[in-house]
Amino acid sequence: MPLDKRDRARDVTGQIGTALKWWLMGKLVAMVFVGVLVWLMLLLFGLPFALTLAAIAALFTFIPNFGPIISAVPVVLIALLDSTTTAVWVGVLFTAIQAVESYILTPVVQQSTLALPAALTITTQLMLGVFAGGVGLALATPLTLVVLVLVRTLYVRDVLGDATDGGTAEPGTMPDPARM
Repeated sequence: MPLDKRDRARDVTGQIGTALKWWLMGKLVAMVFVGVLVWLMLLLFGLPFALTLAAIAALFTFIPNFGPIISAVPVVLIALLDSTTTAVWVGVLFTAIQAVESYILTPVVQQSTLALPAALTITTQLMLGVFAGGVGLALATPLTLVVLVLVRTLYVRDVLGDATDGGTAEPGTMPDPARM
């Protein structure tokens, strides 16, 4: 970076780091929530591999939109070994757990982070999923967050001259949710 641009570059990278940090903290909370509830549900039904299946569900919670669908497959298949009724109940409860995580917990936990438009996130996930497979699917959301911070800081603020910070925060602080 040229010497006169280093402060701005440091500011932008700090904003990216802050946004990623808060996004990751929110994902970790959601992952623990899903993992614990799936584990308790599987223990309630007396299904084998409860801890392993709960860990799989928790890990796939990292991938928004598609992760819950992928993680439901082994859980329902193991429940199907017990009975069809158990599989249906496990599927319904698994869907309820994922719905609470997706529509209540994650928005509440991540309301302080940069707001990611759902359509943009899903489009990026589909494109990177097709071109880079599972790794692209997993990295689509954080990459979208980085690009959104760059657009809001370098284009909206610097080029267009918008006085607001576009929903981003100074390094080390949380963004103001009212401005997202």
